[in-house]
Amino acid sequence: MTKKITAVFSFVLLFAILFAQLPLNFAAAGSSNPPPVLTSASYILADADSGQILYGKDETTRMFPASTTKLMTAILAAEYAEQHPEATVTVTKQTLEDIPTAASKIDLKADETLPLSDLMYALLLSSGNDAAATIAQLIDGDAWKTTFPEKMNQKAAEIGASDTHFTNPHGLHDDEHYSTAKDLCTILAYALKNKTVQEILKTETYTIGETNKSDARDLKTTNELIIPTDTNYDPNVIGGKTGFTEEAGYCFAGAARKGGNVLIAVVLKNDDDQKRFEETAKLLSYGFNNFTKTEIPSDSIPRKKVGLVAEDKRMGEASVYAGSSAYL
Repeated sequence: MTKKITAVFSFVLLFAILFAQLPLNFAAAGSSNPPPVLTSASYILADADSGQILYGKDETTRMFPASTTKLMTAILAAEYAEQHPEATVTVTKQTLEDIPTAASKIDLKADETLPLSDLMYALLLSSGNDAAATIAQLIDGDAWKTTFPEKMNQKAAEIGASDTHFTNPHGLHDDEHYSTAKDLCTILAYALKNKTVQEILKTETYTIGETNKSDARDLKTTNELIIPTDTNYDPNVIGGKTGFTEEAGYCFAGAARKGGNVLIAVVLKNDDDQKRFEETAKLLSYGFNNFTKTEIPSDSIPRKKVGLVAEDKRMGEASVYAGSSAYL
């Protein structure tokens, strides 16, 4: 009880101190730098480190995420790989049977054996739905259709994506499979903290070597913002994930770094393949051109002592201080 109370008081008091005693100045973007007008049904621009929302529209509205779902699958795959660095999987016929013929895939074959590392590139570059299902099969075995989505939802809740519910590892449409622009922003920010996922998301091309069932496969990212020869190329972008279904429309979650700051933009339900990239670029440009991030060093925030009370009884006192710098 005392630890829990201490944590709550520490959080509340730290921010009370921060905003009450420091001379903070905020300025809204002026008319000379208006926010972009976008056609996506839902979108968000946020700081990756703090999660502070800089701009958005209907960012907490539940939407179908399509293949941006694969960011969560990648997180679980990367964490599994940390414990099983040499993991391989043999694809089963049952794993492939629910993937529609027209869905994005890398044409995995039943009884084909591949390393998890190759499947992760297929997952995030080519957006392979068969790769997503096979990763889930590797991690959770025959029960993956039930247990892997449970793991996804548990992880989402753990990292603060509280209005997300996944029913599969790939994002193929299900009425009960949803997220929000804000939650996808949180998921991408978390994914980028993993070095393996971070490296894959910034990769343009990758080759899966010959397997027991297939010749070598050349993969290319669906993220046009990191392809130097593409008209949508943005040198500041460090990664992102596309998505599309008829119900979800064209979706994208991307991140960019400039001057040491990382911003994340998510656009959902656009009606045009190219516009999702154009509107993401507009959001990121608006963020870098109109906002700056100020560090408030932890040693400039004074320590305070607070009394702890539980069930109307004084339980002692705690010293509250900033354990790390804060940012605005």
